[in-house]
Amino acid sequence: MGIQEATSKRPIFVYTDSVNQAPVAKALELGAVGYIHKNEINTNLLFYTIRSAIGRQQQLNILKEQPKLEFEKRQRNRRIRKI
Repeated sequence: MGIQEATSKRPIFVYTDSVNQAPVAKALELGAVGYIHKNEINTNLLFYTIRSAIGRQQQLNILKEQPKLEFEKRQRNRRIRKI
């Protein structure tokens, strides 16, 4: 199960103090939308990272919903044609 599957529609970003980038890369591969290193953090960067993560997650949620909405639209159109 990926990070995104476990958290549904919530954005996840990684906060790390590791110099090894492999765990960060793995988290991103599993669905995290960003990361921030402990040594680089400040208030502005934290707010920017959170806002960016929320924005990216909103866009991902929209993209994930499009096939479902298109399917529902086709189903409605088929029902209308049958009437």
